[in-house]
Amino acid sequence: MDSRRVEETSEEIQSRRARTAGRWETAVTVGVAGGLMFSTLHYLAYLFRFTSVSPALWVEWGMGKPFGRTAAGLLLSMAIWTLLSVVVALLYDRAVGRRIHPVGGGVGLGLLLWALVFLGGPMLGLVPGLAQLDIDTLSTELALFLVYGLFVGHSLSDRLRAERTVS
Repeated sequence: MDSRRVEETSEEIQSRRARTAGRWETAVTVGVAGGLMFSTLHYLAYLFRFTSVSPALWVEWGMGKPFGRTAAGLLLSMAIWTLLSVVVALLYDRAVGRRIHPVGGGVGLGLLLWALVFLGGPMLGLVPGLAQLDIDTLSTELALFLVYGLFVGHSLSDRLRAERTVS
């Protein structure tokens, strides 16, 4: 062993732990904000008939359309979108948040999530197939997912940039 090796001090360990805890806390905060923003914008787009995909698609898929159309169904769906968003933000932050440009990463995240829902969703009965959806729905949904991805990507990279400035 190298005798010149300096052991990590307790202050350095605490600092590293605080940064890690702050990173998780930020990802959860971004996930909650992103989920609430996305579900609210999705509801408004549905309300104004920009999209034919219900914002309560998770609830309608699991509990049926009648419950999904109630206020309780909508609130439950918003909670589900928010929970999924927290998971996405944590995974994004852990997997690529440090290594990729915020805009490119955010666009990639939005495209990936859109593809998962609209290419994989029909196999589960979550959403209709692409052929059954009109261009307004497809473009609105793509825009919503891109905005969501950009929000998550930029917010998490902004936190990382602030961390680097401080340390």
